Amino acid sequence: MFSKRFFVLLLLIGGIVKAGTNPFYYVSPMPESDYNKKETTIILKTLSMPSENVIKSADFINVKGSLSGEVKGKIIFSHQENYIIFKPDKPFQNAETVTVKVKNNGDIFQFKFNIEKITVTEKFSSLELELNDARMEYGEQRNVKPSDSLPTNFPPITVKQYGQTAPGKVFLSNFKVFGLYGAYLMILNNNGSPFFYEAKTNNCYDFKKQPNGLLTYADYNKKMFYGLDTNYIVVDSFYAGNGYTTDEHELVIMTNGHYFVLIYDPQLVNMSLIIPGGDTAAVVIGLVVQELDENKNVVFQWKSWDHFSILDATGLDFTVHTIDYVHGNAIEVDDDGHIMFSSRNLDEVTKINRQTGNIIWRFGGKNNQFTLTNDTMWFYRQHSIRRVHGGKVILYDNGNFHIPKFSRAVEYYLDEVNKLATQTWQYRNTPDVYASAMGNVQRLPNGNTIIGWGYTNATRVTMTEVNAAGTKLYEIEFPNAVVSYRAFRHEYKESIPTIIGKTNNEVPSQFSLSQNYPNPFNPSTKIKFSVPENSVSENISLKIFDITGKQVEMLLSLALPAGNYEIEWNASFYSSGIYFYQLSSGNFTETKKMILLR
Repeated sequence: MFSKRFFVLLLLIGGIVKAGTNPFYYVSPMPESDYNKKETTIILKTLSMPSENVIKSADFINVKGSLSGEVKGKIIFSHQENYIIFKPDKPFQNAETVTVKVKNNGDIFQFKFNIEKITVTEKFSSLELELNDARMEYGEQRNVKPSDSLPTNFPPITVKQYGQTAPGKVFLSNFKVFGLYGAYLMILNNNGSPFFYEAKTNNCYDFKKQPNGLLTYADYNKKMFYGLDTNYIVVDSFYAGNGYTTDEHELVIMTNGHYFVLIYDPQLVNMSLIIPGGDTAAVVIGLVVQELDENKNVVFQWKSWDHFSILDATGLDFTVHTIDYVHGNAIEVDDDGHIMFSSRNLDEVTKINRQTGNIIWRFGGKNNQFTLTNDTMWFYRQHSIRRVHGGKVILYDNGNFHIPKFSRAVEYYLDEVNKLATQTWQYRNTPDVYASAMGNVQRLPNGNTIIGWGYTNATRVTMTEVNAAGTKLYEIEFPNAVVSYRAFRHEYKESIPTIIGKTNNEVPSQFSLSQNYPNPFNPSTKIKFSVPENSVSENISLKIFDITGKQVEMLLSLALPAGNYEIEWNASFYSSGIYFYQLSSGNFTETKKMILLR
């Protein structure tokens, strides 16, 4: 482990690359690393990109496998994002060492990495590793309209409202442990009635609204995420690269089209060399974090094998055959652009540098670097991590090792320089709720907090909303044996916008799009537009784009009768800057600029 990190340190300070060349601050696979997939690509990131002519030259990069010989491939590069990707034309071979030489202006940078000796074919489920007793069966109903009577296997929902909730609808993706109820994607009104639901044959998780307006969920059997538009049509899919299988715990889509996924990576390890009584051919499951661009190219990859010890895990028997030593379950892109992720079986939240892949800090577990300044109670088997304003983070503490056992939402202020953690808020239900697995927390723009309780062992509570004072405002219960993986509240507008200034004699003669008001705005603005009579059969769309031209939200996508309309956009989740809104229908398109100023 030390030798690999020392190698990277030499690389960064110029010990490998000759003085005067462009040093690569990120290299994947990590030099001298093991357990790399046969399908891996090679990623280089540099502070100063070589010219296009240099990159495309025949001798810029040479790749050779100890068994494959010289490897040909395709080079993909981006001067805007400073990356160079080499995609081999065919996979490498198991158990070979790959040597990479990069030649730039006469200087040569060389490194090696190793391909996994054996590709593990034993089947496992990351969620069954959490819930070994959970077995799920699913109904076949699909795309039932909310106005229809509910299917007989739709789980009954109990709502308890104690106060004013935040605006928005509730997003759940339930599954059953046993019994007759089916599994559904569901968007609920506050009274518990379905605004939308769709029965799923496969197990599906993490149903939520992404910043670009897509509704996404993980399909457990197909091992990928799907993106739905506002008409609930699948328009995109999201999956891992480099030969890995996508894990269903979390998908994070960025406004620039990049996305992050988690990967569970099983490898054969002789644990007898690590611990007395260890299995000589144990299946040890590592974690891989990937960032992919809008074209599904892997542009960043981080592997637990390069940074964590198997013995970092807590509360595990290291002599069994299958050892899930990390069990990553959540990703958060921090305010500074670096990455935080949660590892259940390490009882740890880790922050890694998105440029270099180096660990910035470790919070919780055996390798904790922080001191709790006002508390002695740590978190255990946590299942989400989110950044909130003011240098704080909030996580869902499943609390498997609390005595007595209980789950909670807990918030900390992290002094990342002095490594001090101060608990600033927590919520424990009365009476306590305990969920052995799953769950999440979500901090809403108005300061309320959503707690998705996950796999509750003895209670029916599924989701709770509380205010900043910890007062319970809202609660949803499912029947026994029905579980929601996570729970969210999103502002979700699909209804017809407000009609303004229309009388029987006032029918617009043409499309028009007005300047938003107020402008600049914070955080909400209103947009007026007109729809002529001859467009009543056309689908009207109103989209929001950021300064790079990436779509960040779909405000409207449906057919409208002729008239003048007004719709509001709440940009609470977006940063200051220039945005564009675009009205489209048939051959008509008009775009205008607006400014969000915080």
